[in-house]
Amino acid sequence: MRIPVQVKVYGQTVLSNALIDSGAEGKFIDSKFVAKHRIPVRKLVKPIPVHNVDGTPNQNGTITHYTLHPLLFGNKLTMAFLLVTSLGKEDIILGLPWLKQRNPLINWKEGTISIRRTTTATSLAQRTTKTIKPLKDSILAHYHNFIHLFEKKAAERFPIERPYDHAIDLKPDFVPRDCKLYSMTPKEELALDEFLTENLRKGYIRPSKSPMA
Repeated sequence: MRIPVQVKVYGQTVLSNALIDSGAEGKFIDSKFVAKHRIPVRKLVKPIPVHNVDGTPNQNGTITHYTLHPLLFGNKLTMAFLLVTSLGKEDIILGLPWLKQRNPLINWKEGTISIRRTTTATSLAQRTTKTIKPLKDSILAHYHNFIHLFEKKAAERFPIERPYDHAIDLKPDFVPRDCKLYSMTPKEELALDEFLTENLRKGYIRPSKSPMA
């Protein structure tokens, strides 16, 4: 199954398709697609040997780079840890690890896919937790006129932009020092993906333009 996906690159949107393949043991992005759209990548600590779906060695040999990049499926923005390799005619392949992490709702008849806001584990945990008391019951009566200040939803915002907001611009000839990211377990990778996805949604963070991002 192929689904439409929007790839955010330096504030621009690139339209593509992602192949959902439960037989693939990873999440991949094509090296030619990366080069064409100048998607920033980083070097893996340890190269990963890779084979094609038919068992033959991949023409790119081992995987040496990855990108941690925002992908937009419909109106759902998620962060994806994608390994860079040669995918032939495909731009992006989302394999079994992605399916396990996101557990999407797939309509095989219509050929559509919906990304869950929370994982199944999170949903089950929410159902089994004890009943949460109303916010008002946990705040002193003296402060009830300000109860809106204690609501989580109201806190999920950035302060209003002011004239003195500023950016820190680097010198045109500045080249940041390359550094390698330590390898992560699947559980750590999932936690990172969920943290970045949630904070992108809130607007706390935004896709970086840095070549080190």
